[in-house]
Amino acid sequence: MKEVEIMNILKKMLIITLMLFSSFSICFADVFDDNTSQYIPIGSTMDLKEYLDINSVQVIRYDPPYYIIQADAIVKYYTHGTILRITSKYFYNYNTKVIQAQDLSMIACNENGETQGNVVSANSTVWNIRWDNPRYKEADLIFKKAYDIPFNNIVN
Repeated sequence: MKEVEIMNILKKMLIITLMLFSSFSICFADVFDDNTSQYIPIGSTMDLKEYLDINSVQVIRYDPPYYIIQADAIVKYYTHGTILRITSKYFYNYNTKVIQAQDLSMIACNENGETQGNVVSANSTVWNIRWDNPRYKEADLIFKKAYDIPFNNIVN
């Protein structure tokens, strides 16, 4: 083959490769990344990304210094290719700055946020959330959304 023909083939291969990668990047966009006013990124690791659905925040108990707030988190598990909506309650003691959490339910959803399948009851155990746990930041953000003040001044 001539050098010019080889260059043309390489150019075509490069164009096809670029087209494939650009179409894949479009496929990975979803409602959670596109709608940051509703879905606030909380944290991520190599294999997952978590968002808070800010529109799901509900005050269950207002009895200072005790508060209970319920909210939904969206967790995208890249290794499994699944997306879960997890509904949790957060228990706050404003005097001691202790936060506890209880996961109530989980349901699979698609990349548009639409739920799929049946609701699965979660472990009903209530546990303390340490300040260095990413869920503490999430709980602080939920408190700020509900009362317009941070619980422990860790939310930007």
